[in-house]
Amino acid sequence: MAIPIEDLGQVRRMEEHQTFDAWLENCRPVIAVEVISASTLVGDFVTKSSRYARLGVGEFYVFDPQGELLETPVQGFRLQDREFIALDSTEDKILCAGSVQLHMRREGIFLQLVDPTTGEKVLSSLDLPAKVDEMEEKVRATEQYAAAETQRAEAAEAENLRLRELLATYRSKGAEE
Repeated sequence: MAIPIEDLGQVRRMEEHQTFDAWLENCRPVIAVEVISASTLVGDFVTKSSRYARLGVGEFYVFDPQGELLETPVQGFRLQDREFIALDSTEDKILCAGSVQLHMRREGIFLQLVDPTTGEKVLSSLDLPAKVDEMEEKVRATEQYAAAETQRAEAAEAENLRLRELLATYRSKGAEE
């Protein structure tokens, strides 16, 4: 369940607007992720990284969805003394966006966010309908199981009551003799 490139903005309220304006948000971004292509490489990598550094963005990541432009498809940088320092990364190592406590890795042409504590993938808005359906089915199954268990408990209680009444009958007959 990877986050498609066009859905990365869902980390922030993209339904409201498609840009981040620090003066409107009344804060600065904690992390920036740029998806690059051959035509945007210089602008996304050089121009925007210096802009993010001036804004004080703590971490900056560059994602190459095709895996053709960069040595590793996900590269991260952490702001230190007003300039970005490259984070150690290898082809199969997961980068950690420390300020937001998520791991990032490439899965095909997608950038997947992963919760480092649980190892679970962070769901995108595209994943949510299927996850809701899955959870609703689990709820229905649990409710059916609970109903069946309630019926079994009621049947066991009724049998227990019947046996107690039978026992009482036998005891009273034994006392009469």
